[in-house]
Amino acid sequence: MSDNKFYFRCKDQPNSDEIERFVMAQGEELIIRGSQELTILSYSPFNEMIIGSSSSVEIIFEIETSNGAEEGKAVCAIKNSLSGGQYIPMFETDYYTHSQNLEMVAGNYVYDIRCVDAGGNLAEAQTSFSVFVDQNRPQVTSAYHDVDVLKLVTNEDAECSYSKNNCNFPFDEGIEMGQVNIEKRRDHYAPWEPNVVYYIKCKDDFGNQPSPNACSLIASATNL
Repeated sequence: MSDNKFYFRCKDQPNSDEIERFVMAQGEELIIRGSQELTILSYSPFNEMIIGSSSSVEIIFEIETSNGAEEGKAVCAIKNSLSGGQYIPMFETDYYTHSQNLEMVAGNYVYDIRCVDAGGNLAEAQTSFSVFVDQNRPQVTSAYHDVDVLKLVTNEDAECSYSKNNCNFPFDEGIEMGQVNIEKRRDHYAPWEPNVVYYIKCKDDFGNQPSPNACSLIASATNL
């Protein structure tokens, strides 16, 4: 955008006779800089479900601005539209990238975004997203002996390990079970030993698993 230049020369003593007033020897230049419209390039979260395993989930708001008076530098604020609150300046802002961490409980959310730069240019947007809390342990839906392997199926993506002694073992210290498909981690297997009792624990992507002395499944030749 082009600059607008103005030049001023002034006289002093505005209430005196003209003969007594003095004119500035040198004029003053005033430059008014034009600017482009401030734009919000991107923001997140946007139209997505965020899943966590604790009672509150950390949400990271991220915004990127561009153009405007200072090539995207602006101050951004966010507001919970559904609660009717006020705009709150983001923790990291006054730049072209902006971020804010918030702890949120399960629910649906709509947030308004407002950014203003040094030239008074305003950019606004609105985003919506949902928070889902998963505190359920993965369940074994089926288990069976297939030739020389023990196979089991879980109701969600998970990893499983087992002990040959009892259920009271840390998950990471168990014997890792293999996975039929690493993309869809619901089918698990272990070498079949007919005289062994398998004490199996399964853990999902959010760390949900049985209590320290409990199992997801106890399997043996007598119950399969």
